[in-house]
Amino acid sequence: KDLRKQVERIVKAPGAPLKSAPFHTASTLELLTPGTEVLIVISTPYWYGVETRDGQHGWMQRDQLELLQ
Repeated sequence: KDLRKQVERIVKAPGAPLKSAPFHTASTLELLTPGTEVLIVISTPYWYGVETRDGQHGWMQRDQLELLQ
């Protein structure tokens, strides 16, 4: 349970794009709605490599995610 808390995040309002690579110019795979839960797979200084519940992999900026309450 502690480990899940370390790797689970939710998307902040107003939602955020799931990117194909850790760059602003990368293509958007899908727009995630606020409250969407994601699992962190890779962590960089500014981006998280994440996986959604339906198995989609992509990149999100760190400041677009927050800890589960």
